[in-house]
This record gives sequence, C-alpha cells and structure tokens, in this order.
Amino acid sequence: MLKAYDAGIECIGILKGWKGFLENKTIPLDIAEHDDLHTVGGTILYTSRTNPFKGVNSKEEKAKELAKKFEELGIDALIAIGGVLK
Repeated sequence: MLKAYDAGIECIGILKGWKGFLENKTIPLDIAEHDDLHTVGGTILYTSRTNPFKGVNSKEEKAKELAKKFEELGIDALIAIGGVLK
C-alpha cells in the first residue's frame, strides 16, 4: 500500500474477501490511518470462506460476471493478501 500511495494510486479494501466483493462492501485504505498496518497481526478487512466459483456450471461465465463487478467498483488491479493455497 505504501508504494501505491507513493505512486498516487488510490487503494480500497474489500471487506470479507469475495463475500464483500460480491456485495460491494469496500472501505478506503487511507495511508494516514494504515501506514503501520504491517506491524500488527490480524486483518482489518475480516475474512470469509466465500468461493464465487463454487457450484457454478460455467466458470467462464462466472469470471465474466466478476469482471463486470471490477468495472462497477472502478478496480483496475487486485492484490490478494493472505489465504491458504490448497
């Protein structure tokens, strides 16, 4: 986030991961409030176990739907933090 701020890029957080993304729940990540975030544990955004692809017939169609949501929210890039690889 610090590098983005230095480059003049606005950052937002998506509350509860994919769940918040699907429900348009975002918060601004203000550098003045969060510049020391790396020094504390836990998450200010919370988490969920939402998988937007679970139970869908066409992953391609779901991906297109998710891409539209990125446009609606004005998101140009996504940086995923945390989580577990399976």
